[in-house]
Amino acid sequence: MPPHQSLLLRNGNGNGVPEEGEINVKIIQMDLVSVPPIEIKHELGDDPLSQLRLGGMQESLPWVPVWLNNDPISPGNPLDFPAESFFDITFEVEIPPPTDHPYLEHSIVVESGGLLIARELLAFVGNDGITQEERWVWELHEAHWFDSDLGDAPDSTNSWFAPMTAYPWGTPASFPTVYGMGSPPHGPIHWFPFQMAYLGNNVTMEVEADLPPDMDPTTNIIPPPNQSDLDVADDGVLNIPLNLPRCIPVSFRYNVNIVNVPAGATLYANVWFDWDRSGDWNQKHTCINPGDAPEWAVQNQDVLAAIGMAAPAAGIYTITTPKFLPWHPPGADRRLPIWMRITLSETPWVGSAPPTGGLPDAGSGPPGGYLYGETEDYFFIPKKICCIDCPDFNGDGIVNMIDFAYFAAAWLKTCVIN
Repeated sequence: MPPHQSLLLRNGNGNGVPEEGEINVKIIQMDLVSVPPIEIKHELGDDPLSQLRLGGMQESLPWVPVWLNNDPISPGNPLDFPAESFFDITFEVEIPPPTDHPYLEHSIVVESGGLLIARELLAFVGNDGITQEERWVWELHEAHWFDSDLGDAPDSTNSWFAPMTAYPWGTPASFPTVYGMGSPPHGPIHWFPFQMAYLGNNVTMEVEADLPPDMDPTTNIIPPPNQSDLDVADDGVLNIPLNLPRCIPVSFRYNVNIVNVPAGATLYANVWFDWDRSGDWNQKHTCINPGDAPEWAVQNQDVLAAIGMAAPAAGIYTITTPKFLPWHPPGADRRLPIWMRITLSETPWVGSAPPTGGLPDAGSGPPGGYLYGETEDYFFIPKKICCIDCPDFNGDGIVNMIDFAYFAAAWLKTCVIN
């Protein structure tokens, strides 16, 4: 733990000069609580932000009162908080406590990857000194705000308001990657990727897909010059570029790095391919034989079931996806580059819908983000090989004449018959 952890609160924009719209307030109740990373889901559910409200799961947290002048902050012992003022609270209680500075009833520690939550009951004071309104405010702080992960596919709804393209021929990029600006739909963000499980050998941290700071040399995407695919730790999927023959069932392998899976936890993998190269992952295509080829190719694969253990030991595990059907625009076959996303998360995919409503954008994340896991995006030209040994074309687990019929039908589609 870094020494002297503290929380700084400021009323105003920090320029030291009260401005129009900045209001004098009194804090008439204030409490803090530290939630360890392993307890976040248990204490606050899948969407912690939604529980920071009256009647939410926050009510049952073990709040620690903030004191002032030897008593808890209260309507009878308020903390004046005028515009453009600030104060900090040190989490280690001093003995004896300060007489003119807020302090905690007892010390707390915020673990790396954990959350510090503050709640304040504010009394808004008019120019006549009379309280006009009382309102609860909740704040959620990470112990290390550099610990989240996002994807790196191009996203035109970015923090720079800069249009991006998905492919060299100029298709607009509509992949949901940026978490904050232009949302919903939200790009998938993983608040604590190192706490339970992630993809491959490494994760590089960022606070946003297109804003610094970032552990990589650059941010994941740089919208103004239309640059993407810049995260250097996309290492979970094996054998990139993948072999993706049109309308033939395939699977691929990826590595999951298990850190700590508590009893009762779940892990899911979801994969999207931009089969029609339209700049999103929202479509579903049809193969004449044997069926549909949705761009949501791998849907909520149960990773722990694939590993074969409910609580696997720490280590790297290689997972094979269920079979899915690739698709490519007629005549293009596999010569066109493609965007692929794989998301590992503790909950099944639900995504977030655009402001206009409708279905969630494929590849997006929930409004509150994911607690664990990682999202990796890949841009590649699918591998083209001359032949496949004994392929199970219809994915029934048996290689027989039915598979040969599928092969013959697919082969005839590529031939010009005079």
